[in-house]
Amino acid sequence: MNTTLLIIGSILFPVAVFIGYRYFSLRQASEGGQESLFKLLSPILAALDKNKVPNQELIDKLADNSAVRMQLYMVLKEYDKTDLFPAKHLDQQVGAESSLVQWLVYDNPEGSPPDQIEFVQTVFLDDVLKGESKSFLYYVFKFKMEAPKPKSDLGWMMGVAGPYFEEDGPYEYLAGTSSSFAPFDAKTPEEHAQWAHESMKNALQNTDLNEYLDS
Repeated sequence: MNTTLLIIGSILFPVAVFIGYRYFSLRQASEGGQESLFKLLSPILAALDKNKVPNQELIDKLADNSAVRMQLYMVLKEYDKTDLFPAKHLDQQVGAESSLVQWLVYDNPEGSPPDQIEFVQTVFLDDVLKGESKSFLYYVFKFKMEAPKPKSDLGWMMGVAGPYFEEDGPYEYLAGTSSSFAPFDAKTPEEHAQWAHESMKNALQNTDLNEYLDS
C-alpha cells in the first residue's frame, strides 16, 4: 500500500477518509489537531524540500518516538530517503506498534500516549470483502495509562494494529488500527482482532475496496 488512502476508523470516533494526499497531509495538519506532529517533523520536511540531507541525529531521535516513527518513515519514503531511517526500526511489529501509538496520541480526542505497551500476538483473519478474498494480518497489543491520564484506572486495555497484507512492508496506513479501550482480559486476542476487523469493514462500506487494496 502507498500513501494514496488513509482510513481511520473505530466504533468510538468518527471515520475520516483522506484521498490523494502526500505524507499524511502534514502541511494541512499544522492547521488541525495534529500541530505537534507537524512541528516535530517540520525540520525534516524543510530540509527535504530544499534537496538537503536532514540531520541524521534528529532522524534517529524521532524514530525512537513511537508516536512519530511511522509518519517519519512515510515522509522519508515520499522523498526516496528511506535509507536514512534507522534499520533497527524496519520491522513490521515495530511499525504496527507505532501505528497504534500514533492513533492513541493523534487520532482520538484524549490524545495520550500509553505509559506501557506490550505486543501479545498476531492474528490472521480470512475474509471476503466486495468479492475480494484476502488474508488480513492484525497485531494485538495491550497498553496502560498512568495517572493523571484518562483511563488510568482501567488497567491493561486492548489495542489492535492492522490489517497488513502479504506484500506489505513495516510501515503502512492501517485502516483497522484502533482501540475500544476495553479491558484486555475481557476477550481473547482473536476476539480483539475480530472487533478491529469488523470496525474496519464498517469504515470501508462506502469505499472502493479495490482502490484500498491496490493502494
